[in-house]
Amino acid sequence: MDLVWPGFAFRDSEIPGYYTPFQEEFIMEFTPIRPIEPLWTPAASQTGTQAQDPAQSLFASVFQSAIQNVRDTNAVQVDLEYQLATGQLDNPADLTLATSKATNAAILLMEMRNKAMDAYNELMRISL
Repeated sequence: MDLVWPGFAFRDSEIPGYYTPFQEEFIMEFTPIRPIEPLWTPAASQTGTQAQDPAQSLFASVFQSAIQNVRDTNAVQVDLEYQLATGQLDNPADLTLATSKATNAAILLMEMRNKAMDAYNELMRISL
């Protein structure tokens, strides 16, 4: 392929670092989009007299994950405090971030509990 500029004429091989876009093969990797999964599975194969309510299991799983988040962030904070006390911690800002995360996780759990209790009390006040 010849390139022509006013007063100049070059071949591709004469311009250092120049290549045409189709000289290299470009392979683009991608991950396929997964289908939307249901929030809960049907209670067809449960043992016992009562089938588990999907909303109840979702409600319980939200609180269980919040409790586990508090436990995990607290464990990280305690570990970093130990490392700071023994002189093994290189970056003290990590401890500050871990403390903030643990505090925010505990506050979130308490607020979730308070909102759930408020909703329960409102439901109990309803007269039929």
